[in-house]
Amino acid sequence: EREAEAAAADAAQLKNAQADAAGKAAGLLEKLSLAESAVDARQKDAEAVAKFVKEVGVDSQAAAAVYENVTASLQMNGKDKAPNREGACYCFGALLKENGAAVLPYLAEAAPMVFSAFADKVKSVQVAAAD
Repeated sequence: EREAEAAAADAAQLKNAQADAAGKAAGLLEKLSLAESAVDARQKDAEAVAKFVKEVGVDSQAAAAVYENVTASLQMNGKDKAPNREGACYCFGALLKENGAAVLPYLAEAAPMVFSAFADKVKSVQVAAAD
């Protein structure tokens, strides 16, 4: 009976930790795509996201949310969504720099989109793709 209670407590603690990590990831990603952010701030935010992924593990649920967000942001169209694409490009590069080849399987879907960003109509997105 005590073992069952301990297992339930461990499961609840894990679920809370995952929820906290997902919330932190969402906050970091939201900050990354703010239109008024300067390039330096956007790059630092991307680095913070990459360090977060390293902390929680490249194969964690919170990291999966980051990869999905990067891919979704790269798919956004329109001039008003340029900060999202720019932030996603910086994040893509920061994830690779911080976590190395371990993130490649998770970012494979986004890679062609980053290559397309080199031809984006918005110069800041092109610069971010080249970073």
